[in-house]
Amino acid sequence: DEAQFLVTTIARGQGQVFGTIQGAVVKPVDFRLVGRAGETAVGALQFQVVTTTGATPVPNIGLRLISGLGDTTTTPPAQCRGGIALSNAQGLVSCDVVFGPNIGEYAPYAEIGGGVSAFPISLRIEQGGASRIIIRGSNTRTGVPGQQVDPALDIQVVNAAGFAIENAPVQWDVPNTVTIVSVQNRTDANGRATLTLRLGQTPGTFTVRARSGDVAEPATFTITSALQATSITKVSGDNQSAATGQPFAQPLQVRLVDAAGAG
Repeated sequence: DEAQFLVTTIARGQGQVFGTIQGAVVKPVDFRLVGRAGETAVGALQFQVVTTTGATPVPNIGLRLISGLGDTTTTPPAQCRGGIALSNAQGLVSCDVVFGPNIGEYAPYAEIGGGVSAFPISLRIEQGGASRIIIRGSNTRTGVPGQQVDPALDIQVVNAAGFAIENAPVQWDVPNTVTIVSVQNRTDANGRATLTLRLGQTPGTFTVRARSGDVAEPATFTITSALQATSITKVSGDNQSAATGQPFAQPLQVRLVDAAGAG
């Protein structure tokens, strides 16, 4: 591992006055940032960095978002991509703002030059749009005709950054051969929704799909309804003998039945 340090020197002004740097906002001019949770606004926060002695552009000066003045330990509600953005040869520093997962209004600071100057920012994080539907657990279920499918079908709706979307609409495509026991048509605080089904009396395999808003790809479950044998009984073919290479006189037959006696 290695660490790289960038050192920038500033010439003295007239009369041997020591100079430093100063920043002027380029965008947003109203110091207000609005974005959706988990998304990135490219170049949303920009400052021009110059010297105080001659207004000369200064490269390699850092810009970052901090939670409060002097607070370098608390994770801010939004950050520059990579943590810190550096000014270019023209003294322009551009921060791609990565909005965090928590919805709300915040008042972080844009810190320049490691604390040389700081500017209060008005920040609002809104709910991000749904991008993907994730199946929690298995996408297959097997059950007995007439019985409840266990466990329930479980999905989660997330945005492009993988953050859960609360109160997202969920549409379940269910065949009319099954009965809905319970259903969530809106996601909870964790972005999740479930569906509990009771199988019909006819064995077979079918699919259930969960959709949400403009998400292109639905979540698809495959459910198999099959009789389960609970006992086996001999029917015929017991106590027979036959010459080598010859068939038995009677076929070997058994009967399988389920718990209800159907076979």
